[in-house]
Formats: sequence, C-alpha cells, structure tokens
Amino acid sequence: MLTRGREISVDLDEDKAAYMPLQPGKMSIHNYRLAHASGPNKSSDRRIGVSMHFMPTATAQSVGK
Repeated sequence: MLTRGREISVDLDEDKAAYMPLQPGKMSIHNYRLAHASGPNKSSDRRIGVSMHFMPTATAQSVGK
C-alpha cells in the first residue's frame, strides 16, 4: 500500500481506466492490488480508509512471537 503522495512506478493506460465517482457518504470495495486513486477531500469531514486481510485458518505466525 502506498502512503499519501506516493505513486506506482509503472505506466498505466488511462484509456482503460474506469471512473467511479462516488457521492458523499458512499464507499468502494476493491482488491488492494488494484491501482486506484482519489481526488482531494473537499469536505469538512474526514475520509476513512479500511483495510481487511483474510488468510486460511491454518496460517501460523512465524515472526514476532
């Protein structure tokens, strides 16, 4: 995941981009590997981001025990 202000280092064909304007209060759900972006937040309210990671139940922690 890129932090604010960072960019991916590959050329994208913007002719293949799908624009999805959202109304205030709406949300999008997409795969974290999907290149996506948004314009600046012009409202007085904050913009919230949520990240969920799913893994098999047999997964075991191997670092940081």
